[in-house]
Amino acid sequence: MRVVRQADPAARGECWSAVGAAAVLLALAGSIIAPHAASVLEGYNLERLKVERQTLVDQKRDLEVKEASLAEPGTLCRRLRKPAI
Repeated sequence: MRVVRQADPAARGECWSAVGAAAVLLALAGSIIAPHAASVLEGYNLERLKVERQTLVDQKRDLEVKEASLAEPGTLCRRLRKPAI
């Protein structure tokens, strides 16, 4: 004689209920975590842009100083008299 397992319809329903509950919890956790993760990533991007802006401001200042020194009347004459290497 062999023992055969009988299907339990209530167990199947409980299983699908557990899967549904897990899916709802996963969606809820994702909706809570996603904005925070996006905020952190945007913070890193903001800091990178601040550094890039400061670098560009420094480069602009250096170029303005160089332009001002080249705009002086005597500078052009000195450069023209200087022998080319």
